[in-house]
Amino acid sequence: MTVDQALSLAQDSSTDAATLERVAQVLRPGLKDGTALALAIAANPNTHPETLIALLTDRPSGSHGLAQNPATALFLLDDPLFFEKVPSPVLRRTLNLPDLPRWLVEHLAGHNDATVALAARLHRVVRPEVKMGWEVEAARLIGTLPLADLSGYPGGDWPHVCTAWSEGYAPQSVGERLASSHLRPLRESIFGNETRGRLTSFYELLQRATGSPTLERIQPKFAHDLTEAELIRLARGGVWARQLAARHPAASPELLAILAGDNEEVRKKVLKNPATPDSIRTALAEPTSHGYAVVRKLELPPLPRDDHPLYSVLLSVRFNIDSAPVFLSRFFGGASRQREASSVTWQVRFASACLDSLPEKTLERLAGDANRLVQAAAKNRLQDPDWRFRFAAILESRNP
Repeated sequence: MTVDQALSLAQDSSTDAATLERVAQVLRPGLKDGTALALAIAANPNTHPETLIALLTDRPSGSHGLAQNPATALFLLDDPLFFEKVPSPVLRRTLNLPDLPRWLVEHLAGHNDATVALAARLHRVVRPEVKMGWEVEAARLIGTLPLADLSGYPGGDWPHVCTAWSEGYAPQSVGERLASSHLRPLRESIFGNETRGRLTSFYELLQRATGSPTLERIQPKFAHDLTEAELIRLARGGVWARQLAARHPAASPELLAILAGDNEEVRKKVLKNPATPDSIRTALAEPTSHGYAVVRKLELPPLPRDDHPLYSVLLSVRFNIDSAPVFLSRFFGGASRQREASSVTWQVRFASACLDSLPEKTLERLAGDANRLVQAAAKNRLQDPDWRFRFAAILESRNP
């Protein structure tokens, strides 16, 4: 069957499920120009749910078809967990579409993956009009997001990152990430006189975690016991801080299971920790063990959402894998690139609308974005080209 023949069958609403399953097999790995076929299969109401999920797993670009499929609501009636089986990246792509059925967006707002749920809650279908105070909402929200690491961040740009932090562009969580980066010069710079005041308590925690007043050398034995809350705070930091949490003997099995899904250096510390359960060691010993796949293999029990600290750590580990460091680079004013304004990740689009010198035409497109925070930032920039989004100033104005 040729691609053209498959496309013709997929676009025919009378094609049965068995035929559509064979049509989907045309989308073999490496096939170029298969997007139109994937969209047509995903949009066909006769596509079997299992075929649809398998298709979207391999071809996330078919997410537009999922939104157009008139049988989607029926899939949910037959299987209330249908959307839990659809890969999260596909759902996040779907939520970038501005014109979605309200029932779909409201359903996804309760999704088990908090990144999907958040994207749904911020969709303009839920709240079409941007209200006063949106900047405070955005500052608080982004201030608690688990941000991407600086691993892979252009080494020559880190002084600019420190400047952005000291000028109040970034929230406390970003400062703690920078201060516990795997890059020692970055750590030393961020703990300079200008920023030490905002990070004093975190610096003291690192001193206790390393057993070193200067943080220059990690002592073989811990000078102080750390509480669960302190270990969780380390686990939300940069790579260096997460290694400290992963090697601490007081780390809980739940926290170690989450850190087992982190990068290689952190996973090594998990393996060396005598408190690490055998189930985690077995998962890490598999040749295919990498990243968040380890967490999935361990079948970690669902953690409470919202402000639960362990859930935030789990999101942080996952976010490091799902999102490139470009999120940080956008907020810290890296080179202007219009392609970031078309990112599938709403945070990157928001950052582009806030800080980049985008053409008016691009800002006008973002002013109609599906995400109401992106929409609001773009509209502000169109009204006032000098407008900038500053985390610290916004939060301090509301919390004198």
